[in-house]
Amino acid sequence: MNQRKLQKENRTGLKIVSIVLSCLLWFYVANQAPTAGNSNAVQVNLQYYNLGDGLTCSGPDKVSVRVFGAVREKDSIVAYVDLANLGPGVTEVAVKVEPVRGALAVFVEPNKVKIELKQMSEHIFTIGYEISKNPPAGYQLMDLITVPEKCVV
Repeated sequence: MNQRKLQKENRTGLKIVSIVLSCLLWFYVANQAPTAGNSNAVQVNLQYYNLGDGLTCSGPDKVSVRVFGAVREKDSIVAYVDLANLGPGVTEVAVKVEPVRGALAVFVEPNKVKIELKQMSEHIFTIGYEISKNPPAGYQLMDLITVPEKCVV
């Protein structure tokens, strides 16, 4: 009876030791990814989504995206900034990356960008005319029509 109890205690200890060793091995392998050369840094065009009506945006054009894993198509990586519910002014916004197929981890540098949103304005001018010369003898200016009547700048 005592012998069975000792065998169960030995098995429990071995199970605990094996779980601890497997966790340590997993952490070791997971942390080797950056030094193994499995990461790929790519310069990606930064997209601006959900820009409000009547606003213009100025900010960086590109960001650096580092992908860990087996990514075949680097051109399919999309980095974007969501501008929903933002008004005019200077704002710091987080950069996000759409899910990348085959990637274990994705990092963006810089992870936040400063952007400036400006309100667009428009001016409406009426188009006028000026007669610089009288018509030749025998002719008379009856009516002048401008098309279009207004210009939007």
